[in-house]
Amino acid sequence: MSACADSLRNELGIRNHLYPVEYSTHAPSDDNTPFDSPDPKTRKTELDRLVDEIRHTIPPPRNENLAATPDAQAGEKLFAEIGCAVCHVPAYMTMRPGTKINGGKYRVPESIGNTVIHPYSDFLLHDVGTGDGIPQAAKPEYLDQSTANEFRTPPLWGLRFRYGLMHDGNALGAEAAIVRHGGEAAAVRHKYETMRPAEKRQLEQFLNSL
Repeated sequence: MSACADSLRNELGIRNHLYPVEYSTHAPSDDNTPFDSPDPKTRKTELDRLVDEIRHTIPPPRNENLAATPDAQAGEKLFAEIGCAVCHVPAYMTMRPGTKINGGKYRVPESIGNTVIHPYSDFLLHDVGTGDGIPQAAKPEYLDQSTANEFRTPPLWGLRFRYGLMHDGNALGAEAAIVRHGGEAAAVRHKYETMRPAEKRQLEQFLNSL
């Protein structure tokens, strides 16, 4: 909800009930940006419809046949042993139904509350040493840039369907993404680099099952 609401205002210029004020770089001399008002019949806003669609999209299931192989199971253990699972957390429990978030403007519904998911992410920001930085606003002077080199841990579910990885899509395949890790993940990358070829193949089998 918060991510969609933020994008609606800051990328599409449509204010909404979570972000009702103009974005920080909006010139006072310009006309007001549109507001995402509820539909008179359904009482739902465009934000509501967008979030409903996303929430009801089922994440890609694992390749259970591959996950059951000895190599993939050994690779899953290696994934945890070398430290990948510190950030790419295998299991995540959603908050209990009724929990208020977004300053009390939204309650976690029954349909997604107290649910164990397996995103392989901690959903936190980390500096993994790419050093390229992403400005936090079109005009960097408007917002704090202290997190410009930090990226939210991407979930790994559905990894086997993706090829261009990392924040810029320039890591072509899982191994290329792993060896690009530095900063907070430098020690994990070093452990990967010292693994035997057979162990790397096992890790690859596990990742291909996601």
